[in-house]
Order: sequence, then structure tokens, then C-alpha cells
Amino acid sequence: MATRTDPSFKARLPGDLRARIDTAAKENGRSVNAEIVARLEKSFSMDVSDVPLNVIVEIGSSFTAGIFKQMRDEMIHGNMSPDQIRETIAKLADRSAEMHDAILKEKEVSRTKKK
Repeated sequence: MATRTDPSFKARLPGDLRARIDTAAKENGRSVNAEIVARLEKSFSMDVSDVPLNVIVEIGSSFTAGIFKQMRDEMIHGNMSPDQIRETIAKLADRSAEMHDAILKEKEVSRTKKK
């Protein structure tokens, strides 16, 4: 928890975000500062290994399906050639492999920390 002796930090926030923070702070019975600190602390403590694998797979599947639908629509409208689609799919496959490796690495690090 922040104290008055902690260094202060000024930040610019979009008006709608500030309003959401104000609302959340009231709902949680905290000051705006305490709400921001609590949310930041929570974001740093989030652990990828705590997310069930089926949730990760579902998010990935939805994301991929959306990309393929968009590419199909672009090809139908003549905005993407088959070669561009092949190139995009290859890039997605590479990125997917990188993300997979990162998730496995994060799970291993998390497992090691818990021991």
C-alpha cells in the first residue's frame, strides 16, 4: 500500500478511463489513488500459468478464426492476393510458435517459483 511518503507520480488519463477508475474506486470503497495502486499491483501479480489451458486455446481459436475470416473477405474483395494470404499465414504460424514457446517458458518459470 502506498503511503504519503512514497514518491508521487503524475499521469495523463483519457477522460473515460478516469471516470471508470472513479466509479471502480467508489464501488470498492477506495480512494482513486488506492484503486490505481491495487489494479497495478494485481496486473504485476498475474500469472499466465494460472490461466487454464482450455481458456488460452479458446482465445487463440477465436482470434485465428477472426483473422482467417478477415483474410477471406479481403481476398473476395480483391484486396489480398493468394500469395499475400500465404505470406500472412506463414507469419501467423511463426508468431503462434513463438507465443507457444513463451507460454511454456512462463509456466516453467512459474512452476520453479512455486517450489
